[in-house]
Amino acid sequence: MQEYLNAKMRIAENNTEENCFIYNQDDVFIANNLQDINCKIESFSLKDKKADIYLTKDNKIAIQNGKPAEILDTGKLKIFGRHNIQNVMAAILVVRSALEQAGIKISETEIAQTATTFEGLAHRMERIGSFKERLFINDSKATTVGAVDMAINSLEAGIVIILGGRTKGDDYTRLKEIMKDKVKSIVLIGESKDSFEEIFKDFSYVPAGSMEEAVFK
Repeated sequence: MQEYLNAKMRIAENNTEENCFIYNQDDVFIANNLQDINCKIESFSLKDKKADIYLTKDNKIAIQNGKPAEILDTGKLKIFGRHNIQNVMAAILVVRSALEQAGIKISETEIAQTATTFEGLAHRMERIGSFKERLFINDSKATTVGAVDMAINSLEAGIVIILGGRTKGDDYTRLKEIMKDKVKSIVLIGESKDSFEEIFKDFSYVPAGSMEEAVFK
């Protein structure tokens, strides 16, 4: 893991004092490996008020600009999920840095408000629509346990999850702990259906032969 991190951190090895290195302060691997960064460093965090931009207890994004100031109510975002709050915070810092280098003065609040117009990308926690009081979300890009974890923890309890397809050799038993308090039912599809039936035998689940059948389940 350290070798992998070292390789990724090489992106910053030629930075100068004119550049800005923006990172997730909640990631301990990065936070503990900043010693060779030779430029301005800014951070974002879901929990640490010492970060340059962070999430408050009442789900507001606040930024350090002389003194802390709330600049965005995350409830106004069209995208949802804590990972997307992280993305928004990182984007605000990136845009601010780029504008500063270009000599353009725009307040962080104006930058943040622009984020409320973004509707997200296809297949990434994408709101498909509602039918019979059910909200359908397309998160088919969630092909790892970590991605499924983030998606589930971005939603309220009572989820029906369509799960399956081709596996990648991960330890999918880890999903049981992640899903136990949030998922009320599972619809299993694809070539992993049989193996997932064994993994999730303690959950309420039904098999489906196609995506169309899974949606109607």
